Amino acid sequence: MFHEPFKGYAAQKQSAIDKAQHRWTLLLDADEALVDAARSAIEAALTSPRAAGFRLPRREQVFWTFNHAGVRLNTHLRLFDRERVRMNDVPVHAAPETREPVATLRDAVFVHYGEPDIATKVAKINAYSSGLVEHKRGKRQRFLAARLVVYPYVFFLRQYLGKRWFLDGWAGFINAVSAAYYVFLKYAKVYEAQRRDDRRDR
Repeated sequence: MFHEPFKGYAAQKQSAIDKAQHRWTLLLDADEALVDAARSAIEAALTSPRAAGFRLPRREQVFWTFNHAGVRLNTHLRLFDRERVRMNDVPVHAAPETREPVATLRDAVFVHYGEPDIATKVAKINAYSSGLVEHKRGKRQRFLAARLVVYPYVFFLRQYLGKRWFLDGWAGFINAVSAAYYVFLKYAKVYEAQRRDDRRDR
């Protein structure tokens, strides 16, 4: 058991990965868990791995329900050879990365219990969008006005229809609207930060 001061999301996870006893690492957050069938899929893949890591599908808690079986799940690199994969330095949504080939284990699903209600979702949207603004600070964003006006609608359609969130019923609709609002809020806060920087430079 190790106890360390918080170093930031990416650095803290990388520190834990570096302390692992085996080369192959399964990275799960405190609010995530594998489904029962995932173990056999992972064990079979690690018998003779031919990739630097494996992307696993993540089933989301959507307020009062979970993703319908027909929803197209996002996959995330969570099972990997820690000698060939490193955490990136993104301040929000830090994730493992590698330039080597990775594969996908469709049967190794893990569940994310992170958003049990709408209030939690909205709080995360506000916090994450602010964190991303700090990351992009000082970098001029091209076509910002177009992104601010158009992209939230495109993102809603991509998630609600393309990812089939409509199968989650009203929870899926509310989730898609919330996700589109998150996109809007990111660009709105970037625009606000750029306006402040422009006034400061005058």
